Amino acid sequence: MPLPNDIPSLVALLKVRASIMRMTVWPDELHATIPCGPPPTQAESKLEGPHDIKAKAAQKLGNLASLGEAESAQIVEAGVLQPLVSLLKEGSEDDKAEAAFALGNLAANSEERSALIVKGDAVSSLVALLKEGSEGGKQWAAHALGNLSANSDERSAMIFKAGVLQLLVTLLKEGSERGKERAANALGNLAVGSEERSALIVEEGALQHAGKARAANTLGILAANSEQRSVQIFKAGALRPLVMLL
Repeated sequence: MPLPNDIPSLVALLKVRASIMRMTVWPDELHATIPCGPPPTQAESKLEGPHDIKAKAAQKLGNLASLGEAESAQIVEAGVLQPLVSLLKEGSEDDKAEAAFALGNLAANSEERSALIVKGDAVSSLVALLKEGSEGGKQWAAHALGNLSANSDERSAMIFKAGVLQLLVTLLKEGSERGKERAANALGNLAVGSEERSALIVEEGALQHAGKARAANTLGILAANSEQRSVQIFKAGALRPLVMLL
């Protein structure tokens, strides 16, 4: 089934019950809600399940959110947050990964949207995805948690208390390159403005696994205002790799 391109129709797809989407003949009220062409044929219906369609809709909304503030604001105004959180909690592995991707992009650079996402009970599901999700799910969970923690000590403290530290350091050690980048970014954002969180991140072993991906920013945050951590970073062998990045 071809996906619509307009934001209201993509959001409507996320809201449609799976039982309706499984029907080979779509009801008239669904056509009125989602102007996306004719109903799928029986053969087409077997190719894509409701979760495939919702994952693709979430991915498309995440891509649109990355275009800028206007698109992100329009997506949220269309009522996307609760459907995305529901998909994050109850969907397939692909659903959860794409929902986390979209939520992370919507949270970027927006205090208001980040607060709404947290209020919508997304954090516990993102932490669960970071713990037990697919490789892509873990990457995008770290992405979302990193953006939610940016520029907010209150949200950072709440996310930290949800048990992300060990999970992020594990992703930093064992994840894909992009997963490591997202984990490093999230750890850096969580460390900002908190001596306690910074110390715990170092104690958990993040320094030895920061690598190149976003490491300069993260290591700079961890070293700030702490002679002891600066020495630890130096002893961990970070100087030469950092110089090589210049």
